[in-house]
Amino acid sequence: MAEEGRSRRVQGRDVHVRFSDQSYADLERFASEGGLALNASVRLLVQRGLATEAEAPGGDAGEAIASRLQALSESALASLVAIEQNQRLLVSIIPDGAELAERLWEEAAGAARSRLLRLEQAMAEEAAC
Repeated sequence: MAEEGRSRRVQGRDVHVRFSDQSYADLERFASEGGLALNASVRLLVQRGLATEAEAPGGDAGEAIASRLQALSESALASLVAIEQNQRLLVSIIPDGAELAERLWEEAAGAARSRLLRLEQAMAEEAAC
């Protein structure tokens, strides 16, 4: 039995894994950035992968991802239909609406890209916490 304040080493299992040059370089970088030994990094990444797999709805990560992508596609299509309908309505109401909409297209596209970048940054910051 281990003494109080001391931990007892648990016998592990050795596994030998071969990595491509790129994967090994990525693993070394991950370990270095995290201040971890290479083996500890491998264990951590395997644990994360297993935890992610366990959290996937339906048990099959591929099906879960496909289902999420399908839902996103349907949401994107619904949003585009609503936007197009809104624009057509406004174009029909506002004098010279078609010309105005055409002039504002580039500005709207730039603003949308900017909003998406800000959203991605916010999500990355949240994930880093």
